[in-house]
Amino acid sequence: PSEKKLDEIMIREGGRYFLNSKRIELAELEDYLSRKVRRYRDVNVIISNSNDATNGDVVAIMDMAMRLNVNTVLAIDK
Repeated sequence: PSEKKLDEIMIREGGRYFLNSKRIELAELEDYLSRKVRRYRDVNVIISNSNDATNGDVVAIMDMAMRLNVNTVLAIDK
Protein backbone atom coordinates (compact mmCIF):
# COMPACT_ATOMS: atom_id res chain seq x y z
CA PRO A 1 0.00 0.00 0.00
CA SER A 2 0.96 3.56 -0.61
CA GLU A 3 2.47 5.77 2.11
CA LYS A 4 0.27 8.73 1.24
CA LYS A 5 -0.93 10.91 4.10
CA LEU A 6 -4.65 10.00 4.01
CA ASP A 7 -5.67 6.38 3.65
CA GLU A 8 -9.11 4.88 3.16
CA ILE A 9 -10.10 1.65 4.86
CA MET A 10 -13.18 0.00 3.35
CA ILE A 11 -14.99 -2.76 5.19
CA ARG A 12 -17.09 -5.20 3.20
CA GLU A 13 -19.27 -8.22 3.88
CA GLY A 14 -17.60 -11.13 5.62
CA GLY A 15 -14.95 -9.03 7.34
CA ARG A 16 -13.11 -8.25 4.13
CA TYR A 17 -10.90 -5.17 4.49
CA PHE A 18 -9.47 -2.97 1.77
CA LEU A 19 -6.77 -0.32 2.13
CA ASN A 20 -6.89 2.24 -0.67
CA SER A 21 -8.93 -0.26 -2.77
CA LYS A 22 -6.49 -3.17 -2.25
CA ARG A 23 -7.52 -6.24 -0.25
CA ILE A 24 -5.66 -6.53 3.06
CA GLU A 25 -5.85 -8.84 6.07
CA LEU A 26 -6.57 -7.31 9.47
CA ALA A 27 -3.10 -8.18 10.87
CA GLU A 28 -1.42 -6.64 7.80
CA LEU A 29 -3.51 -3.52 8.22
CA GLU A 30 -2.44 -3.19 11.85
CA ASP A 31 1.23 -3.59 10.87
CA TYR A 32 0.85 -0.98 8.12
CA LEU A 33 -0.81 1.56 10.41
CA SER A 34 1.70 0.93 13.19
CA ARG A 35 4.63 1.58 10.83
CA LYS A 36 2.92 4.68 9.48
CA VAL A 37 2.34 6.09 12.99
CA ARG A 38 6.03 5.56 13.82
CA ARG A 39 7.00 7.38 10.64
CA TYR A 40 4.51 10.28 10.56
CA ARG A 41 3.01 10.42 14.09
CA ASP A 42 -0.11 12.27 12.90
CA VAL A 43 -1.96 9.68 10.82
CA ASN A 44 -5.48 10.12 9.47
CA VAL A 45 -7.72 7.50 7.88
CA ILE A 46 -11.22 7.43 6.45
CA ILE A 47 -13.23 4.37 7.41
CA SER A 48 -16.12 3.43 5.15
CA ASN A 49 -18.24 0.34 5.04
CA SER A 50 -20.69 -1.36 2.76
CA ASN A 51 -24.22 -1.88 4.01
CA ASP A 52 -23.55 -5.58 4.54
CA ALA A 53 -20.48 -5.10 6.78
CA THR A 54 -21.15 -5.90 10.42
CA ASN A 55 -20.92 -3.43 13.27
CA GLY A 56 -18.30 -5.75 14.79
CA ASP A 57 -16.07 -5.37 11.74
CA VAL A 58 -16.34 -1.57 11.95
CA VAL A 59 -15.65 -1.59 15.70
CA ALA A 60 -12.57 -3.79 15.16
CA ILE A 61 -11.05 -1.14 12.88
CA MET A 62 -12.03 1.74 15.15
CA ASP A 63 -10.56 -0.08 18.17
CA MET A 64 -7.32 -0.72 16.28
CA ALA A 65 -7.12 2.92 15.27
CA MET A 66 -7.68 4.05 18.84
CA ARG A 67 -4.96 1.72 20.18
CA LEU A 68 -2.50 3.03 17.57
CA ASN A 69 -3.51 6.70 18.03
CA VAL A 70 -4.72 6.99 14.45
CA ASN A 71 -7.24 9.76 13.75
CA THR A 72 -10.36 8.43 12.04
CA VAL A 73 -13.29 9.77 10.11
CA LEU A 74 -16.20 7.39 9.70
CA ALA A 75 -17.88 7.90 6.33
CA ILE A 76 -21.55 6.96 6.38
CA ASP A 77 -23.77 6.60 3.31
CA LYS A 78 -27.24 8.06 3.68
